[in-house]
Amino acid sequence: MKKILFSAIVLAGMVASCTNEEFENLNSNDVVKNRTQINLTLTGENAETRFIPNGLNLGYENSDGLGAVLVDKGVKDKDGTNVVDWDIVASHVGNNKWTWNESKSTFTTNGTTSIGAWMFYSRYNSDMTTNRNGVEYTFPQIQEYAQDFEWIANNNVNFVVSPIYRVDGFEGENVEIPVKQASINSYVKLNLQLPTTVSQVQKIVLTAKDAGGSDVKFPTKGRIDNTKMPVANMLTDTENPSYDVNYALPGSLPSTVAERKEKESARAYAQLVNQRGSDYDIDLAEAEDAGLASSFSVITKAVGDNTAGFLVLDCVSDHTNQKANGVTVTDGKFMSYMAIPAGIYKSITLYVYTDKGIYKKEIAERDAAIDGSAPDKLPAGKKSIVLKRQTRVNLANLTKRVSEVEDAVIKVEETKTAAEVAADLGGVVITKTADLIAAIEGATDKSINFLVVNQPIQNLGTDTPVPAHESIINKAVAGAVLTKWAADARTNVTLNFLNQRMIIEGEEEPFDLVGMKFTKGATLISGKVNLAERISFENNDDKFIVNSGATANFTKGTNASAQSFAVTSNSEIENNGIVNFVGYADITTLTNNGTVTVGTSEVAAGLKTTTITNNSTFTVNKGEWETGALTNATSASISNSGSVDVTGASTNSGSINNDTDAVINVVNTFTNSGTITNDVKAKIISGKAGASTTGNLINNKTVTNYGEMYCLNGNHTIKNVGTIEAIDKEENGTKISISRTYITENSSVDESSVAANGDVTRGEIKISHRDIDMTVAKKAFQGRISWLVPSNMSALTHNSEDKFNMIYLDASCDLSDYTNANVNHIKYVTVNENATLPKVTLTSPLIEFVANEDVTLRVDKKAIAILNIAEGKTLTVPTNNIVGVYDVEETGVVKAFADIVNKGTMLVGGKCFSSITGYPSGVFASGSGNVDEAYFWSQTANTYN
Repeated sequence: MKKILFSAIVLAGMVASCTNEEFENLNSNDVVKNRTQINLTLTGENAETRFIPNGLNLGYENSDGLGAVLVDKGVKDKDGTNVVDWDIVASHVGNNKWTWNESKSTFTTNGTTSIGAWMFYSRYNSDMTTNRNGVEYTFPQIQEYAQDFEWIANNNVNFVVSPIYRVDGFEGENVEIPVKQASINSYVKLNLQLPTTVSQVQKIVLTAKDAGGSDVKFPTKGRIDNTKMPVANMLTDTENPSYDVNYALPGSLPSTVAERKEKESARAYAQLVNQRGSDYDIDLAEAEDAGLASSFSVITKAVGDNTAGFLVLDCVSDHTNQKANGVTVTDGKFMSYMAIPAGIYKSITLYVYTDKGIYKKEIAERDAAIDGSAPDKLPAGKKSIVLKRQTRVNLANLTKRVSEVEDAVIKVEETKTAAEVAADLGGVVITKTADLIAAIEGATDKSINFLVVNQPIQNLGTDTPVPAHESIINKAVAGAVLTKWAADARTNVTLNFLNQRMIIEGEEEPFDLVGMKFTKGATLISGKVNLAERISFENNDDKFIVNSGATANFTKGTNASAQSFAVTSNSEIENNGIVNFVGYADITTLTNNGTVTVGTSEVAAGLKTTTITNNSTFTVNKGEWETGALTNATSASISNSGSVDVTGASTNSGSINNDTDAVINVVNTFTNSGTITNDVKAKIISGKAGASTTGNLINNKTVTNYGEMYCLNGNHTIKNVGTIEAIDKEENGTKISISRTYITENSSVDESSVAANGDVTRGEIKISHRDIDMTVAKKAFQGRISWLVPSNMSALTHNSEDKFNMIYLDASCDLSDYTNANVNHIKYVTVNENATLPKVTLTSPLIEFVANEDVTLRVDKKAIAILNIAEGKTLTVPTNNIVGVYDVEETGVVKAFADIVNKGTMLVGGKCFSSITGYPSGVFASGSGNVDEAYFWSQTANTYN
């Protein structure tokens, strides 16, 4: 017998990452303080391999790490002394680690070990240092085909535990105990006889019913239930205050202590594995179903919802995301081992996927290999299956040792369609790309529900990793669909991916995807792909994502029948790369962070979106785009060379270009807080014939109109409180295009009913020509309609075709031809900065006069409501001129209130009369030190006495 040293680390180091508070769920006292420290050595059988096929031994390799945890209740007070409370609890403390040294046949570490109830496990898990809820493990839902024990003994698949050992001793004593470990799984031989026509097996899906007939949920992340574990009592130090006779080492002289420990350890181990020939044996040749639960203890349970309704044995060794063959079988004979969690099962069902279809076999008896008419066939009441821990069995016959029934086989003959299997399992199980291709090639139905099992690489130690399993939609998969259903793949095939977000991998040259429904969404990670016929994305919490650098082409559909790529109201496409719509598509929600195009310069396309958020570049080259709620972000741009209908409440904070001959129809409230450019012969129309909603275009910032803006009959409106530039293009002084700007309102409120100047925000329409074709429909919402007077025009002569009510001046200008008698008279005058020695002559009242440059104002008893002088500038009213600053009202049209905003200097050589009660802020000057000879405040409106 070889000795395996298990000297524990110093106790303080053992719990270095913990605080006393972390132990309070165990004991109000410090669970480790004042425990006796011993030098612990573990002895055990040494083996050449981890698992000996015909025995129950475990062996170790240099890479193996062993964990040890304390599972007793902690420390309690006994007559003023801290002693160990030996009761077993579900939680644990400590997480000692030992490493196997093959050359010395020992597990080694530094330091001493506390006395207590210890459980040993492997593979070591560092998370258990801080996770105190019991030792946890992982179990792969997908295992690899194994003709030997390579996979089932692999620490990335297998998990082993020991019984619990209650260990004591005096301070510094050298203590030896023989520790035995067992797998929590059973090593099951699947020896199958399939029809002789079968030449390949791709995978086996395994489901089970528990003893009560309910579906088994296999833990993919589980926890050891300490309270259900067998316990070996090893207490020998009767002088130790923690000694408890109830847990004393059994036996007596003449047996030595070592012999008694070996026997007690073997007893606990036999209980853990229900060892043949022991008092805990479950003889399946004789045992009644009714008594199994009392003989077999379930020591594991799932952590949270980490369960799977089935296990998979992957028989395709190729993991390259291409078509690949399964394991070859001859004369229908198949054999593989599989690790299955130990337990009591009413039945185990195998779904065997082959090159000749899917076969199903339910094993609901212990002796499946024995014909039902045979005299030694077990009767009813002796049918339930027991898979023991750390035991190799042949599922064909569990009533005998596996060495006695190595060749016993389970006949698998019942064929099932994909639809029938989907009804059993909830879908056709797929574990990787090669598996998906095989399922497509072997399909007998045109509508298939797929359950995709993705599993990351299992590499928790230094053993061979369990390969990652992922199903990729790539060119090989797309080709398999078109080859399998060459005649009607594009019209009558639906591959429904039920439970997983799918990965799509494109190519440099795009290929067609057809007949696929991505219930949980999909991500195009790279390359280019054509989303052609019968592709849909749906679910209320998932979406189709196009990664940066990838290109998705939506290619199918007709103008009469748009291809529906999003069939529920909450589906979404998120584009971070390039999306081209070159057919007709209906998308519910589109978020664009990359580039989207509709149509090409030669081919018209169509797109309908219910909601879109554009954060980047969106272009309609040719065709139609109908959208509900549109949000065009600050840095985003939309370019339209086709037709756009905005049918939902929308906002623009970026830029929109409506190119030549293009049309934008606004059929809801559309608020522009960015820039819109409407090119020559392009149209922006509020309203659309037949629309059930009302168009309301609101401009808060800038619209440049070279084309046409207008409203259809009805309640449709265009409202401006920003700036509209209405421009007729010219070449060499000749107009080459005519713009039309017909809007509803050019101010925020009725200008004739305001109570203060601040009550209204006036929009401005800047016209390129004084007689441009434009109108503001509501007379009390005229706002500012401005024109820049040519600098060589020293006098502005009234013209009945004038559209402006506001002028900008770069030089002197005589405005005396404009009087109140003119219907289209001037209400606003602004002298531009850097104007050349400007002199302005007025003969009619103004709403506002703005001096952005030094200016001389010639006026004779005419009122200006708002006088605005820019910083550093001087407004001069020369001798013999009289200006009034009074309220100005044009009944039913506009009202403004007397105000002087003087940030520069007002210099009066003549007189200034105003209803303002006193000097406003700013500099007011005249020819006399007594400015009261020039300025007259608190004067009755429009009197100049």
